[in-house]
Amino acid sequence: MQLPISVYYGNLVQIYLLYPFRDTLLLTNNFYAVFTNDLMNLITFALMEQEGLVGKIRKLALQIGFADMGCAKAQRLSFEAERFMQAQQQGFFGQMEYLKRNFEKRTDPTLLVEGAKSVLVFLAPFGSGKIESKPTGNIAGSSTLKISEFAYGADYHTVIKERLNRVAYFIDSTVNSEHNTAAETVAATLNTTPNFKKYKSLTCRVFTDSAPIMERAWAVKAGLGFIGKNNFLISPTCGVKNFIGVIITTVEIEPTATESEAIATTTATVAKNKPLAAKNERNLTVPSCGNCTLCIEACSQKALFAPRSIDARKCLSYKTIEEPLGDSDDKSQQPVAATEKWIFGCDCCMNICPWNRFNKEGWSEFRSNYQLLSTKGATAGFWKTLTEEQFKTLFGTTPLMRAGIKKIIKNIERYEDNNTCRD
Repeated sequence: MQLPISVYYGNLVQIYLLYPFRDTLLLTNNFYAVFTNDLMNLITFALMEQEGLVGKIRKLALQIGFADMGCAKAQRLSFEAERFMQAQQQGFFGQMEYLKRNFEKRTDPTLLVEGAKSVLVFLAPFGSGKIESKPTGNIAGSSTLKISEFAYGADYHTVIKERLNRVAYFIDSTVNSEHNTAAETVAATLNTTPNFKKYKSLTCRVFTDSAPIMERAWAVKAGLGFIGKNNFLISPTCGVKNFIGVIITTVEIEPTATESEAIATTTATVAKNKPLAAKNERNLTVPSCGNCTLCIEACSQKALFAPRSIDARKCLSYKTIEEPLGDSDDKSQQPVAATEKWIFGCDCCMNICPWNRFNKEGWSEFRSNYQLLSTKGATAGFWKTLTEEQFKTLFGTTPLMRAGIKKIIKNIERYEDNNTCRD
């Protein structure tokens, strides 16, 4: 059974007191060398024991498709809480009322999950893999409608949750078993038949953008990357296009990186990969975006008005997905820039990022509707002829349900009113 690391350190004095022939060795020059060697061995053993579980979890996570995984100690996010409150007070959340609720739980996972000790963070890649940065959407052409790449397949909440439940089951099995080897436990988890869509863990709660959790902040805490000027998590090894899944567990698991170690690790990786080209490469400051401002320049609505600062009320993603139908102020109902034809979401500030060249190939579930949406779905006529029932049949288990067919048609009409996207 894995013991808290404090148990090992708490007994270091006993090692000195019980060390064989201590009194005799004290009289020799060799004592300190021998004792120090054994002391370091004990510390190494303690660290290996603590890293053992997180290492096994990471091994499983990679085997079932996650691009990366990290762990952080469950604690209050003080700095992030202050920034979040400032954004709320300035009205940047628009009418997204769910962001205004549960502030304390959002900033402290120990209030969300009783007895929480650790926060595990997982990156699930979506999209078409490595791409060179580009300012436009992923559907080429000046007359086509565009849909955010995250909505090209199944609802990520359901897909990721099922795999997170598999990890939770593994954690339950591991902490409750003293007999299985790591290989046996991983193999059993991969091959077992429980219904992971409905699995209820004894030690974990899984979340996929479905609860008041600051996923990106926790990804940074776990050493998985840094927050870019476009507000997205940027992973030096996995790029930009990743969903984030979270497991909060009552099991104490060694963090994969302290805050300072996370910065150091990211810095080393950035220095090695150094993706920025042309105008921003020379002045790159790691582990951030350096002096690159491509994402800010790409935002036609000026919603991204400063590094890591966004006014959702102006954002096309907010306008085309979250903004309630018939309940918006006059300003937000005005036609958006004629050069933009996003009818669900917007990827401009994401697609322009040079770190896209490190993206991993996305899960197939997230691209199951690519062919349909990149052809018929790029025309206004396709959406206008769909009935509610047909829409639900085609897209009932996809992110497009978040807006619904009425909202999507309303978004199309905005552009048509401006004579920018007639078929």
